[in-house]
Amino acid sequence: MHALVIEDEFLIALQLAEWLYDKGFITVDVAVTEDAAVAHAHARRPDIITADYNLLMGTGVGALKRISDHFDVPVVFVTSVPERVRASYPDAVIISKPFNLDDFTRAIEAALA
Repeated sequence: MHALVIEDEFLIALQLAEWLYDKGFITVDVAVTEDAAVAHAHARRPDIITADYNLLMGTGVGALKRISDHFDVPVVFVTSVPERVRASYPDAVIISKPFNLDDFTRAIEAALA
């Protein structure tokens, strides 16, 4: 299984990738911009995506809108601005920063269900 982490904060991206590997994902790509996220998604078609709202360039929501035009993929938003995500994705699985492994595990299970 393959995951895509859309996150521009290095330590958070590293933690999310580590937890995804622990959950059985074989490969994890990390994208720090909206355009990079779209490119990674089209190149490797992930089984799950984690996405922050704010990125260095663009937003995770913008990336997901562009990605979902081509295929569906489960998503967990990991963000400090959940209200902005809810405005675009009312039914999204969201965990707020700061978060812990238990929060992340429940969110991944919910997204994959």
